[in-house]
Amino acid sequence: MLTRFSPPTTAPHDSRKRSSVLSVRSLRTLTVPTIAVALLAGCQSASKSASVDPADAKPARISITPGSDSAAIAPDAPVKVTASHGTLTKVRIAPDGAGSQAVTVTGALSHSKTSWRSDRTMTPGTTYTVEATATNAAGKTAVQHSTFRTRSAQQVNGVTVTPSKSATVGVGQPVSLAFDHPVTDKAAVERSLSISTSPKVEGSWGWVKDPLTGIERVDWRPKTYWHKGTKVTLRARLSGVNTGDSRYLRRDVSTTFTIGTPRISKVDIKNHTMTVYEDGQKQKTIPISA
Repeated sequence: MLTRFSPPTTAPHDSRKRSSVLSVRSLRTLTVPTIAVALLAGCQSASKSASVDPADAKPARISITPGSDSAAIAPDAPVKVTASHGTLTKVRIAPDGAGSQAVTVTGALSHSKTSWRSDRTMTPGTTYTVEATATNAAGKTAVQHSTFRTRSAQQVNGVTVTPSKSATVGVGQPVSLAFDHPVTDKAAVERSLSISTSPKVEGSWGWVKDPLTGIERVDWRPKTYWHKGTKVTLRARLSGVNTGDSRYLRRDVSTTFTIGTPRISKVDIKNHTMTVYEDGQKQKTIPISA
């Protein structure tokens, strides 16, 4: 006798289980973007609520010294600009009048950008205009102007620069500035001088007085002989510099020159000879009396 076995009747149960699992998975899949959207909406809401504090949105205020109502100031007096309820975004000081030979004043911002101070002197007897712009926390700008005049120089000093512009000079040539009158405030003059070379050269300034003429000058000399082909540039921001006893310089000066072929003569006093070298090569030996 054969006995028939019926297949297990668990299929409906498995189907319900798979359906349940699918439903859970679908729910999880749908829930993730819903949470992401909620978080994004929350961030946008927080961003919108983080508005500028009304106290920080006050109009930026700018103060300029000297102001337009100031009496004439010394050419070496500082110009100061400050901002409250904002930061400075632009400061410009320029001499009045098209084609003016007076210098434009430069300066530097503080780290906080709330103050600016000039870093050079001004041309005597000149009218200058200051234009300053500041921006507050809300992004709105404010502009302030001031116009003032520097005092004329009752006493002036003159300066002569060597080498001349575009000259080609020897390897022992210093950069020299000779003054018409003695300089008592040497530090003030030195602060206005800068030397740049290509390639870089080590050197320093030194003051000397001509024993015959009495003319005082300041020289910049390299530590050793110049190298052939070196380019040298002097920039002297001297306009408005007080050389002492209110004797002012009236102009900036500059020069650029090139170092030429080395020509060096060496003297032997004991043997009464002078040996001439050119570009490192011995050319001749000449008898001398010494």
